[in-house]
Amino acid sequence: MQNLLELKGISRTVSDRFSLRDVTLAVEPGQIVGFVGANGAGKTTTIRAALGLIKLDAGEVHLFGQRCGADAPDETQRHLRSRVGLVLDTCPFPSTLKVGQIESLVGPAYPTWDRETFPGSSTDLASILRQKSRTSPAAWA
Repeated sequence: MQNLLELKGISRTVSDRFSLRDVTLAVEPGQIVGFVGANGAGKTTTIRAALGLIKLDAGEVHLFGQRCGADAPDETQRHLRSRVGLVLDTCPFPSTLKVGQIESLVGPAYPTWDRETFPGSSTDLASILRQKSRTSPAAWA
């Protein structure tokens, strides 16, 4: 069975004070993985490495069974990243942005983006959040 994500001995020196050293991780299909650690532990650097966003000093990254790294062709990286989902702990967008403006920021990152399934551009994010909190408070607690 092919792993969804496989990091093999990845290392990256970020500064004189921080480096990742020999990180190995495998995520199999069906697994749910939480990435938890103290600030500065290397979570973000590891995720950047897993997505091929930074050049490694050593090691290999395989995403969906394909080698993925900063040295992989752009089209390969774009295709692999388009298959990765992301859930943020906070909303990075100002609440004054319209949904359509947010779409124009995130849509280009996904080659299979379907504009028809994305909410209309006339609604602002604050209105959506207010509506959701009125209709399903347990989901937003």
